[in-house]
Amino acid sequence: MTSVSIVMPVYNAQAFIREAIDSILRQTFEDFEPLALDDGSTDSSAEIIRSYNAPRIHYTICPHDFIATLNRGIDEAQGKYIARMDADDVMITERLQVQYEYMEQHPETAVCGSAIRMFGAQQGEVICEKEHDEIVNLMVKHNPIAHPSTMIRKSVLAEHNIRYRQEYILAEDFKMWFFCNIYLK
Repeated sequence: MTSVSIVMPVYNAQAFIREAIDSILRQTFEDFEPLALDDGSTDSSAEIIRSYNAPRIHYTICPHDFIATLNRGIDEAQGKYIARMDADDVMITERLQVQYEYMEQHPETAVCGSAIRMFGAQQGEVICEKEHDEIVNLMVKHNPIAHPSTMIRKSVLAEHNIRYRQEYILAEDFKMWFFCNIYLK
């Protein structure tokens, strides 16, 4: 069994996809499978992904339906953990190693995330809360978990049938964390 599956939906990301994939392939942790799920791109994203001579990158073409694409990523993931990544994000080289070790040392944890550093039009660092109760309290105001910084225990999603839901297309990650909190604390 693979330790970590990286689920990365891709939609018209030609400007960013190369940097995203490069950051994945530079990880210090090596037991992972990257899943690039093309959500109906019409630009050259597919050609860029295919240009990598890296058989470990699993490339899947999906119809343009973001929620269905995310759920397909969950279904195809072979890892014990699912790391979320977006096609316009960059992973620091130790991300998978640090998160994997944390999850292994804390079997009671279903989801872990991290601070993020924003770049591009919006810049700065976003520090996330670390305590479960504080995260839950903040969910009343906003989504305190940066989706592309998360690692999720796949067994928890399967055991509780937690999926991304079509009716929450603009808040799919928020609803995912909400359901995880209902079942896990």
